Amino acid sequence: MRDLFKILMFSIVAMLCACGSKDKFEIEGTLAGGETQSLRFIYYGDGAVKVIPGAARDGKFRVEGVSAEPAIVDILANDGRVIGRVFAANGDRITCNLNRTAPWEIEVEGTDENVRWSGFIRDNAGAYSKADTAAVNSAIASYIKSHPDDVVSTLLLVTGYDCHEDPTSATHLLEAINPEVRPMSLAGPLVTMLSGVSSRPDSIGAFRYYYNADTLRLFDRRKAQVSLISFTAAADSILRMLRSSRKDFSKGKLQILDLGLSTDSFTWRRSTRPDSAVWQQGWLPGSVATKGLENAAVGRLPWFVVSDSSGLILYRGSSASAARSAIDNILR
Repeated sequence: MRDLFKILMFSIVAMLCACGSKDKFEIEGTLAGGETQSLRFIYYGDGAVKVIPGAARDGKFRVEGVSAEPAIVDILANDGRVIGRVFAANGDRITCNLNRTAPWEIEVEGTDENVRWSGFIRDNAGAYSKADTAAVNSAIASYIKSHPDDVVSTLLLVTGYDCHEDPTSATHLLEAINPEVRPMSLAGPLVTMLSGVSSRPDSIGAFRYYYNADTLRLFDRRKAQVSLISFTAAADSILRMLRSSRKDFSKGKLQILDLGLSTDSFTWRRSTRPDSAVWQQGWLPGSVATKGLENAAVGRLPWFVVSDSSGLILYRGSSASAARSAIDNILR
């Protein structure tokens, strides 16, 4: 009888452990080759960009996050590159196997959506491994047309489809997805980017940011013909673009501000200390809900906003090359 009681109690404990907590989500996984390195987990949840520091030790990692609504979680290696993505909300327990040098080999379990999403990427590994934009776009378009009621269609469109290649087709694909599976929490930044210039274009106002632990500085777009604002968790992933832009244009023509969205100023200072930056660097405490930045529409990192001296937004989105093209169109 005592043995039966022990077995029953063990079964109950096992069941409880297997279920994710309803007020958080869990992500655990492995890195191919048993690597040990720092990781960052970045997602937009409950109205703010959130950055979770983590680490893989002997190839194993585990983190917890909080998001009432399902969110796309970007997993970044220590060099700032995205090596995987998962879809998570409170109550989910996600497991994933990642390969830092071959991200298209990703395997994710825990929810049906993650299984389908990672399965699509593996099925199209040839296109992803060659960075064949046309082939990736074509595969995603085919999936969306065949699965308009699947949230994975939204996930693929907002993370994998190169909308700059053909924004008209991207708009048609977005409209083809059932609105019930493309909530604004996921598709909002893409909707904003594809909306084009309206009768009253969006603009960036003056705003304040931290440039050390406890001191605020005012960003004034009138100081240069064009302003570039980058939102990052790890500036090292876009250093080449920032350096080339700074080299090519004087401060009177182009002012650059890289805003870190780390959860605390210590993490931000540690991530920027090695930089030899010749542009402004600042910190926003995990959120872009700052007065003056309402129209930045940051939904993923890195994110870029290019504006003229009046604050008129010339570009906003996640493409460094598109941001640079917007700068060149004005200053070249």
